[in-house]
Amino acid sequence: MWSDNGTNFRGADKELQRALSELDTSKIQQTFAGKGMTWKFNPPSSPHMGGVWERMIKSVKTALSVTLKEQAPKEDVLITLFMEAEFIINNRPLTHVSVDPTDPECLTPNHFLIGRKLGPNVAGKFGEGSFNLRSQWRLVQELTEKLWTRWVKEYLPTLTRRTKWFQHSSPIKVGDIVVIVDK
Repeated sequence: MWSDNGTNFRGADKELQRALSELDTSKIQQTFAGKGMTWKFNPPSSPHMGGVWERMIKSVKTALSVTLKEQAPKEDVLITLFMEAEFIINNRPLTHVSVDPTDPECLTPNHFLIGRKLGPNVAGKFGEGSFNLRSQWRLVQELTEKLWTRWVKEYLPTLTRRTKWFQHSSPIKVGDIVVIVDK
């Protein structure tokens, strides 16, 4: 497992090592301890060594800070927004997204985390007298939309192939397949 050199990760590594050392020689220890999980850390003060995951963290932080600006939402709203951000990030494509409906579904982080891609969230149902819940829900949806828009603006350009300086490319012409990013 790779991570940055943060004290939280160092502490988690120590906790895991301590927990593994306390296992008896049961079948669990024979099965798992023999695998020898190692936690590798980037050098201190070098987040650039994290490359892909550090870039993803930066894009989410930027999108969240632009989305929230100077707002200070209630804790429940903030937690829900973080969960929506997690949903967006873990449903992003990791592989080529084909336009052919007969091709297999593109892989997302959720395929590795829970075994499938998640569908869109369904709007909540609110009864009488739940005005505050309704307004909180609307606020979260509004913030999520802003987060999505900003994150797409930050993330989609990282998916494009930059072959301009390495290969000759012709200008776009009628009949070419292109990707159009719309709001």
